[in-house]
Amino acid sequence: MSIINLDLDAKFAFDFKRRVIIAGHKYVISFNDKLDTTLKDLDLDVQGLAENLNKQSDKFEQEMTVDDRKQYIHQVNQQAQERVLASLDAIFGDGEGQRIYDYYDQSMYAMVRIVEVLRDTLAKINGEKRDNDAAKHQARKQSYTRKRRR
Repeated sequence: MSIINLDLDAKFAFDFKRRVIIAGHKYVISFNDKLDTTLKDLDLDVQGLAENLNKQSDKFEQEMTVDDRKQYIHQVNQQAQERVLASLDAIFGDGEGQRIYDYYDQSMYAMVRIVEVLRDTLAKINGEKRDNDAAKHQARKQSYTRKRRR
């Protein structure tokens, strides 16, 4: 019986860590399942806020005064901001969400763009994983279907 050595680490070279420079600080971020869960939870939280806003639309337009509308919108925006900053804290470390927010002149647009780039990077890395899996499959297929010399 022969032993076949298969070094999958060398074959795939998975690299889920990326160096990120944001708001003047350098981080090494692992684009792993935990980060994926954090970003998905944020998406669901924001989606829930939007759904609640849609549910309140009749009340918003018919029953609320202008001051009530302003207060409600400010409250929803505050909740969205808290969720985004909490997600950034989970990714970059405690207190970093607020520090990054302050660095970018307290702009939620900047925070949303940061989250988008993180989400896109995660998708790219997952695509690389699929590419590696496809290459593994192709290599295995070629090893079985290679023409043999006689």
